[in-house]
Amino acid sequence: GLAGLVLERSALGATLPTATRAELERFAARTAFENVHALRQVSPVIQALDRAGISVMLLKGAALLTTIYDRPDLRPMSDVDLLVRPEDAVRSVAIMQSVGCRRGSALIREDFFPRFHYEVELFIPGPHPVRLDLHARPFRPMRWSRIIPDDALWVGAITVDVHGTRAFVPRPELFLVQLAGHAAFHGCSRLLWLYDLVRLVRTYGNALDWELVLRRCEEWRLGAAVELALRMAKNLLGPFVPTDVLLRMSSQRTNWRDRLVLRQTPRD
Repeated sequence: GLAGLVLERSALGATLPTATRAELERFAARTAFENVHALRQVSPVIQALDRAGISVMLLKGAALLTTIYDRPDLRPMSDVDLLVRPEDAVRSVAIMQSVGCRRGSALIREDFFPRFHYEVELFIPGPHPVRLDLHARPFRPMRWSRIIPDDALWVGAITVDVHGTRAFVPRPELFLVQLAGHAAFHGCSRLLWLYDLVRLVRTYGNALDWELVLRRCEEWRLGAAVELALRMAKNLLGPFVPTDVLLRMSSQRTNWRDRLVLRQTPRD
């Protein structure tokens, strides 16, 4: 799924053999089709939820494609991540099923969502099915469901258009915290997740409020997780975060529970 990014970088001066470029363009076109198709298919679902008075926030790939990446071939996504408030979660599933979505694999007891588990899988059926992950909370570990307020990512959220339908994305500072926390809780196992962090910071530049990032990491006890992802991204992709931010983040309070969950969550 990274052909679009390779072509974007090659445009800055590197030359590619003609056959290689043609193959990469074919791969990039496939990624663009999949992304446009997924967002087009999910638009009526978001619209149905909006009509019922349920606000929908895009997370991860879908949110990045509507804010950070300016072409649909630049950022692959395997599914569309949607966030609703916990009190709307059960009703959201019913509404999504009423407009044609079907439940995915039953990995947990049905009544575990949203009380214990943070997401549920649904599909938009068709020749090219679209997988949806409906989130009731921004992070997987239950520890943070008790620490982070339910409306945390909604404060200052930005409105975006999804093929004529209104949705939301987190404000850049909170989006950075969410992306970094997600990467850390999955063991920073994908280079793309780390590149997302670099891309976001470089896109917003001086407009990013680093004091807000630090305050939320402190309040939500995410300093260790966010610092882990930011440092990993820096080590692999070069400096992109002010040095004093990482130093201040490393000095934030943490305890054995935070460290234990951060270590164990990638192991499921």
